[in-house]
Amino acid sequence: MSTSNWWVENTGGSGSVALYAIQMAKKAGALVIATAGRLDNQDAAMAAGADLVLDDRRDDTLDRILELAPLGADRIVDAAFGTNLLVTSRVVAQGGAITGYASGARAGAGQLDFSRRGAKV
Repeated sequence: MSTSNWWVENTGGSGSVALYAIQMAKKAGALVIATAGRLDNQDAAMAAGADLVLDDRRDDTLDRILELAPLGADRIVDAAFGTNLLVTSRVVAQGGAITGYASGARAGAGQLDFSRRGAKV
């Protein structure tokens, strides 16, 4: 994978793991989109090196991510796996990967189909 044009989407972009993930992705040459709700959390993600931070409470977050990365995010680092699954399953690129390190509500498995994207979860 070329490191000059790959995307990492980081949910919950201001927690300790997320901030390290942002820094590691930037060091590897990725373009990073982070999501966070509160303004201070958005500022923390930006200070860590995210190229763009989106407010995850907005209804158009999914559309905005896909505008920037029309083929999807090559890697997703997810702080609330179950809670975000309906969005991340649509944002992950063909052959991409989602790494979840925490979970919240559980999405219905019948609504998700990662096999069509060849994604690793």
